[in-house]
Amino acid sequence: MNTDNGKLCPKCNFWLPKSKFKKLTTRSALKKYPDGYYWCCSDCYKKIEWVYKEGEEPTNRRARRRDKRTRRIVSIERIYGLSEEDYMEKIDGQRNLCAICGTKPEGKVLCVDHDHKTGNVRGLLCGNCNVGLGNFRDDIKIIESAIEYLKKYQWSQTNLPEKGIKISS
Repeated sequence: MNTDNGKLCPKCNFWLPKSKFKKLTTRSALKKYPDGYYWCCSDCYKKIEWVYKEGEEPTNRRARRRDKRTRRIVSIERIYGLSEEDYMEKIDGQRNLCAICGTKPEGKVLCVDHDHKTGNVRGLLCGNCNVGLGNFRDDIKIIESAIEYLKKYQWSQTNLPEKGIKISS
């Protein structure tokens, strides 16, 4: 058979077009599979149930998702010194809301906010507030300056033109 048109999947024993196989991009993968495509078709790969021994890193999506919470808790404890109980107390204390804006991040977890000088945990923030504080370098003077700037250019109802009057551009 002509190998330019397709490839044999050893799992389902079908000759399939190469578009049904995952294209490899890394050098190590290309060394292992010189034709540039994964060893089995995408459909068969999705059906594979990876079994791993206790203590080994899970290798499929379902197993990684299952262990995601555990890995997050372990990393929070390692980085911030916050135990799982303390972390859960903070979440409950804030009612799973951002400590600054009070919103609940949809489909995301709250970030652990900490003082970069002392390392002390301050609270849990949504991603936007956490990045905002980081961009202001936790400097109160810069944040106050930003507040003054916003107040200076804040549009109120008195600044808006009356209805029927066009603003020339």
